Amino acid sequence: MMTLLSIKRIASRLLKKGINKIRIKQEEVPRASEALTAEDVRSMIKDKVIYATPKQGVSRARAKVKHAQVKKGRRRGSGTRKGKKYSRISTKELWMRKVRTQRKKLKELYDNGLLDSQTRKKLYYMIKGNMFKSKNAFMTYINEHKMLKDKNKGD
Repeated sequence: MMTLLSIKRIASRLLKKGINKIRIKQEEVPRASEALTAEDVRSMIKDKVIYATPKQGVSRARAKVKHAQVKKGRRRGSGTRKGKKYSRISTKELWMRKVRTQRKKLKELYDNGLLDSQTRKKLYYMIKGNMFKSKNAFMTYINEHKMLKDKNKGD
């Protein structure tokens, strides 16, 4: 006959868990206390009379909710931000985004036959020279200076 503490100690060694993680089913306590050897304890572990509680993890539920909010565009205010404006996104990255969208729009207009090659080239260099703040500013400039060809005129 072994005490329950001894059984738990042996089980903890066999299951490679701490003594506090070892559990013995309440209805099987008399059977467990009759164990004499580690082999008896091993057989009870196999029969699931003695078991170890699972390792407790950290719930991801709150993190998932928070991530969903951020995806929607929430939680991005000044209180959340760490670092200066251009350490969050570099000036080069901002420049590349701006120029690429403007060049894409320029190509689209040219491919649709709304710009002639000289105007395209002129606008291309203006984009390169940082003339336009955004794609909208670029389109406003084109419309104000009537640079677009009317596709229906030729028909």
